[in-house]
Amino acid sequence: MSKPQNKEIDRFKALEVFSNIAKKYPVNKWQIDGVDIWPIFKILIVFEISSARFWNKKVSTSLLQRVVNKVSNILQKNKTKPIPSLKQTDILFFAARSHDVQYDNRLYNRFFEPLIENHPIHSTYLQYCNTENSEFDKRHFSQSAYLSSLKDITANYSVNEWWQLFLDLPNATDVIAWFEKELNYNESKIRKTINTCRTIANTAANIKHVLQQIKPKIVFVLNYYGPLGLAMVHAAKQLNIPSVDLQHGPQVMGNSGYANWEEIPVEGYNVLPDIFWNWDTLSQKNIDLWAKQTTAHRSLLGGNPWSDFWKKKLAGKELETETENRILYSLQPISTPRLFPEYLIDFIRAETQYSWTVRYHPRQSESQIQEIEKLLKQQGVFSLINFEDAVKTPLPLSIAKSKIGVTNYSGVAIELADFGKPSLIIHHLGEIAFSDLIEQGKAIYLNDKTELKSTIDRLIHHPTITNTSEGLSQKVFQALITQEKSLLDN
Repeated sequence: MSKPQNKEIDRFKALEVFSNIAKKYPVNKWQIDGVDIWPIFKILIVFEISSARFWNKKVSTSLLQRVVNKVSNILQKNKTKPIPSLKQTDILFFAARSHDVQYDNRLYNRFFEPLIENHPIHSTYLQYCNTENSEFDKRHFSQSAYLSSLKDITANYSVNEWWQLFLDLPNATDVIAWFEKELNYNESKIRKTINTCRTIANTAANIKHVLQQIKPKIVFVLNYYGPLGLAMVHAAKQLNIPSVDLQHGPQVMGNSGYANWEEIPVEGYNVLPDIFWNWDTLSQKNIDLWAKQTTAHRSLLGGNPWSDFWKKKLAGKELETETENRILYSLQPISTPRLFPEYLIDFIRAETQYSWTVRYHPRQSESQIQEIEKLLKQQGVFSLINFEDAVKTPLPLSIAKSKIGVTNYSGVAIELADFGKPSLIIHHLGEIAFSDLIEQGKAIYLNDKTELKSTIDRLIHHPTITNTSEGLSQKVFQALITQEKSLLDN
């Protein structure tokens, strides 16, 4: 085969390649050790390709390999600790430490804990993290444990055996050739992907042992599309325990975890959740496009638990704001030049009547934060900006104090709209991701950078949206745990 050309590949091109392969070869039937392999390939490979493109640089270790290394570190951490004795439970919540924020002088899972704060149901929290100091005794969960404390179950097959089992799948060598030609994704990278599939299968076996012990009636997951989330969903599937992925960001076209699954079989995949809980109608519709073709997956509108929590808390209260022109700019873990293009820096420097708050992403690395602050100091705008830590400052409170938001394509745009605040979208992917918000007048895409000032003024002085109703998340949660079908048919 000829050497692949050095061409730029985005997530949409990658998804098209996956779709074309699925139309030609029986990849939907690929299984190794009982695990559906094709959806894992699609989720992880497209995610790696799109992430590499947005960082716009080559790294010595692939994103996928870094994920594998992190998962291995989490699973191997503190194996000398005794395995906790967990009681039978009603609900299992599964998430990373990165989903915690600081609230009420403690760590707080902003998606799960608002749902059970005043609920008598027995709940279990299983967390994965690198630093195990999550103050479980202060949480609202009935019992908690770290994933790393689980019992080790010996893998059925070695790394080399997994690779051979993969090669034995129908048309595997054809798919390898197609990946290399169309995606510049060579055999070495595919081996690493297969290695991740093996890790998922082994982790699922460990989790299955815990599920058999505590017998939850339902499992809630954040970030199901990571290796650990996929393992949890697969383990639950084996025991016929319903799994729910609770939205924690935009679920739009081009997101390989939630959209563009047109080739999915009627029986679905055994690593995808049974239920996708959505904040907004567009996310629900994007999943419905394919989920309704199956008997295994469904999408429902559940609202945002953290936003509902704060809307209730802030009801009737007047908030002190720094200025009537407060702009909340929500960052993402993409390259610094993309976050702060020259035109935006020039605007901040020239138009000092606006008060800018830059909010770091929970996954913004310390090195990038230093890089951002160095750039802004060099450009003379550092002193014109207030900086906000995503863990220490509740996002809904920050939104409530702001007039408008600015983002590339962050899900914060959905949360702003939930609070009746408009967004300015400054990246073309955001135009795609939030097309419904733009159509409804809840966001504006900055197509012409020379119109930045007039667009911001229009958003600040002429808000066009009203606050949405709260309380949906509690109603949907109650319906899920009691299986009230009438409340779930939305």
